[in-house]
Amino acid sequence: METHPYSDHTWPCLWAFVSRWLLLSGAWWLLHYAPVCLAYLPDMQLTGFLSQHVSGPLYRPWALWFADYYWLAFTLAGPLYFYDQRGRFLLSNDKYQALLAFVLQGVLHRWGVRIAWSPLVRLGLLTVLLKLFFLPYVVTWGIQNLQQVWTVAQSLPSDFRAWTRFFIELCLLVDIATFGFGYLVESRRLGSEIRSVDPHWLGWLVCLWCYPPFNSFSFLPFDVALFPIKIETSDTVRLLFNGIEVMLWSVFAWASLALGFKASNLTSRGIVQRGPYRWLRHPAYTAKLGVWWIQGVIFGEFTIGILLAFTVMYVLRAWTEERHLSAVDDYAAYRRAVPWCFFPGINPTRFTNPNAS
Repeated sequence: METHPYSDHTWPCLWAFVSRWLLLSGAWWLLHYAPVCLAYLPDMQLTGFLSQHVSGPLYRPWALWFADYYWLAFTLAGPLYFYDQRGRFLLSNDKYQALLAFVLQGVLHRWGVRIAWSPLVRLGLLTVLLKLFFLPYVVTWGIQNLQQVWTVAQSLPSDFRAWTRFFIELCLLVDIATFGFGYLVESRRLGSEIRSVDPHWLGWLVCLWCYPPFNSFSFLPFDVALFPIKIETSDTVRLLFNGIEVMLWSVFAWASLALGFKASNLTSRGIVQRGPYRWLRHPAYTAKLGVWWIQGVIFGEFTIGILLAFTVMYVLRAWTEERHLSAVDDYAAYRRAVPWCFFPGINPTRFTNPNAS
């Protein structure tokens, strides 16, 4: 990256705000007019699928109104924040400024600013793509979970199963709210600055595989009942496992709260070693897999093929995340401090260690 000798000191706080505002405005325009843009794609089948997806219930609440308020809040409050942080956001160290300068370098060249493709520009691009994909979902899911929790809270559950459903929705709301804030707010003061986004295609593949629209078809080839796995049990045993599910979802929510402002997929924001991360490196995945295996074996909601696919996919997610974090942070020290990956006492080092041959 080459810059004019004085470019880092010319209105740095203004350029930091403007770069983010322009990127956010571009994303706002794209989210609002995506269905219109998709009409110009040559593949009509792909166009129909994507248009139905971005116009669906998991997308429209964000695009129709939340994005407007988010854009307005940033437009009004952003200048004050970046003026207060003046001198900290420079063209040489800010991924958003670097990305926009790279995109607009034909215009900025006349002022002596020349930006080449670099890791910082790539980080800005990957961060924008990451937020553009996940923000509509986490906001919509958060709104839906809040509505469900509020509806149930209006009339207290009448039996144990109803109470378990209520607590599960509450745990999901905690998770979605934590990750939603993590995607919406990125601040050095909060220690939530995105330092790195996984640059490898496999990391993105195994992560996006688990989210809409991909999970609507990505697991279908594995939905095979190779042999029956449901165990016939009594109502008492099923109630017991309902309680265990609540405990697992509580661990899942606890793990999200422990991540705090650093919560987001495919990113490095610093090592977290509090909450359940003091004992396990992937407690949220352990909790999820535990819930799914209970639902498959005790309640018969999944086939063995689906359960094995879930398990393999989340093991791959753990492996790709550790490979990414090992290249950015002092993850080796964390691995030594917390040797257990998914379960206490089980340390599959050869499989989960990104550096193992």
